Amino acid sequence: MVVIAGLISRWFYSKLGIDYINLRPLAGKVSIGIFYPIITFFVTISIVNAINITDGLDGLAGGLMTMILFVLAVLTFFNGTFIATTVLGIIIATLVAFMFYNIHPAKIFM
Repeated sequence: MVVIAGLISRWFYSKLGIDYINLRPLAGKVSIGIFYPIITFFVTISIVNAINITDGLDGLAGGLMTMILFVLAVLTFFNGTFIATTVLGIIIATLVAFMFYNIHPAKIFM
């Protein structure tokens, strides 16, 4: 996972040219320059570890991700990015099916 987090950080910084964090309600775009890959590396590792810990609690990650992705789908719909909304809808449907088959005794695992 460390290698993938490093590749993600490098991709956003060097290939896409992103070196800022958007704090829109508070301060707008805050440029952090060379520290961007370091911060994104640790944030990516932290998020993956949090999901792995949560997933050990009998499908809690699936339920949480369903709710989070639903809110994100509503936001992308009102933003006008319908392809992203469609992809999120497919992922939500997959998670709902997963939760159905994850009822005790679990038949599939994430």
